[in-house]
Amino acid sequence: MPDDPRVEEAERWGDDVLQQWARRMVIEAGIRDPDALYEHGREGRLGPLLFKRDRQRRVMARLVKIAYGMTSEQFRDDRTRTAEMLDHVDELIAAGVLNGEQLNCADLQIATSLALIEYRMDVRDRLHPRPAARLMERVLPEPG
Repeated sequence: MPDDPRVEEAERWGDDVLQQWARRMVIEAGIRDPDALYEHGREGRLGPLLFKRDRQRRVMARLVKIAYGMTSEQFRDDRTRTAEMLDHVDELIAAGVLNGEQLNCADLQIATSLALIEYRMDVRDRLHPRPAARLMERVLPEPG
């Protein structure tokens, strides 16, 4: 944790905003249409999401939605925020807050949420050409 308030602010945003958005986006896709997830969520940069089996994963997604009080209104709003979220990460990288010579706590917080949102097929192609994807790859390389 460097002594830089910008890093602290980015880490907090990554935890409070980006991570929650990414979770809701993936849960929503898992409930609505598992085809919207890379390999149905069975595999990816973070491994299987929740469970390896589709049926178990779908049931758990519904339970997570209920447990966290996720609403259809939130899901609709979240789908409109993809560019905003990815643009903010890219801005933090351009400002030197993220993906510097030495990784910091904000890099780790944000890269894991990017790896999660990468499971969404509709976000995947929008993420990959961005500087945000290079940060994600540096922190969490694609399993080989």
